[in-house]
Amino acid sequence: MFNKIQNKLLVSHPLLWNTKIVPLTIVMVIVHIIFFGIGLVAGAIDFSDIRSNYNGYDSDGPIIFFSILISILGLILWLIYYFKNNSFKIFYPKTKFALFKEWLILLWGCFLLCSFTFSFYYGKDLRQRSYFTEKEAKKRCDIISKASLFYDGSFDQSQYTTIDSAGVTLDVKINHITYKGKNYSLSSLINKNLNGFSFLDQNGDSLQKNEVRDWLVNDQKDSVKALFKSFLAIAKEHHLKASINEEEWFSLVYDYPNFEKYKTIAKNEKEFYNSTDYAYEKTQSATTKIDSTYQYIQTIDGEQYLFNKYYVPAESLEKSYQTVANSWNNPKIDFEFLVILLYVAFGVSIVLFSFRVTSGKNWLIALVSMGVINIALGIISALSRTEDLYLIATALIPISLVVYFLIVINRKTGKSISGITINGMLWSTPVFLPLLYAIVLKILQDRYDYYSNTYRFHPNPLLDYLENNTLELFYINLLFVFLMMFFYTLKIKKWRGIAES
Repeated sequence: MFNKIQNKLLVSHPLLWNTKIVPLTIVMVIVHIIFFGIGLVAGAIDFSDIRSNYNGYDSDGPIIFFSILISILGLILWLIYYFKNNSFKIFYPKTKFALFKEWLILLWGCFLLCSFTFSFYYGKDLRQRSYFTEKEAKKRCDIISKASLFYDGSFDQSQYTTIDSAGVTLDVKINHITYKGKNYSLSSLINKNLNGFSFLDQNGDSLQKNEVRDWLVNDQKDSVKALFKSFLAIAKEHHLKASINEEEWFSLVYDYPNFEKYKTIAKNEKEFYNSTDYAYEKTQSATTKIDSTYQYIQTIDGEQYLFNKYYVPAESLEKSYQTVANSWNNPKIDFEFLVILLYVAFGVSIVLFSFRVTSGKNWLIALVSMGVINIALGIISALSRTEDLYLIATALIPISLVVYFLIVINRKTGKSISGITINGMLWSTPVFLPLLYAIVLKILQDRYDYYSNTYRFHPNPLLDYLENNTLELFYINLLFVFLMMFFYTLKIKKWRGIAES
């Protein structure tokens, strides 16, 4: 089938035939579908799973490794066929925009080869979103978050930070908190934290916490019981077991009006026990020691576990619903991820294009030369103890190469070393605007004393804008590279007609 397609392309679309992009696209689409399918399978959520990657193991690691391996092997195989014929070097008649079209084909091929993880994570995000609509997921996360005030977890402030008249930062310890005009002890449920989800920002978490606090302060028992009932209904839906019902839970934790006397409701039936670690963790949460009236230690297969009489399956629900929430609010596939892939594709395509329009010898000389120049500039910058010199010098290099290239074209007396400098010119195009950005940012930071405390009182709008809109620069830079490549391809076509020196 591929041979028939290639024969037809040879007659009708020689550029597509020469780049072998059609067979590559067909094969890559199949591979992308496979990675998408793997993502759908990997995105399945086990709502009863409480395990976390404490040992640092990343389940996506093997997928990423094989995606990179397949990308490299696919690129090598494609280039073997692509570099067999080079109509540009043998002066095969080309249209005005043929070189630009060839670079676009290279860009498309490189994007297909480097974006297998895109398909994998898109499938994974899609599967995780499929369990609930965004509205339903947010509703359930709100219930779990509010209920977290009534089971084992951390407490809020025991101190606050202030700045005295001399500008010195002070940490002031407190022995109580005040809410709605009344003082509560630090161990009161009024001072307890909620476990948040990515649906809400810090302000949203505070509003939600105050809503539950108001229930307690206003003695709204029905609201608290309804919350427990909804939480346990979610747990039952996922076949998760709790040792208490909503009435028992209420009687164990509700102590109006001070909410100081309560039983700690655990997040699991059992948990791994280490006396040292457990003591430290509990000082950060609800208790400082084991209560033998509803907790006991048991050894299983040589390991000690702490068993809890009163528990709800909170850890399982928190872990699984955080995954659901992240799939909606912090998906793996976003604009930042896409920009990274585009930069990789742009970079590889430009490197291949420069090799295509010059030669292997010029390409290698340019690579060594650029490396030596950057090392030399780095050493000089280190000796002079300023990074400004390196940034400015590296920004001047692309400008110098472009000027030299245009001079060679206008003189038409010989290529000289322009075959080498074209490589450096093309390679430096994607980094030119980021270098200018870094230079301007560094100058403004030095001018306005950005790293001192005084900047907090006298901020600069332009500097703040540059600091907060870095991503937009990278979007603009992609457009800049695209336009510059269009310009370069037109000029390189003219350059090819100049006699060798």
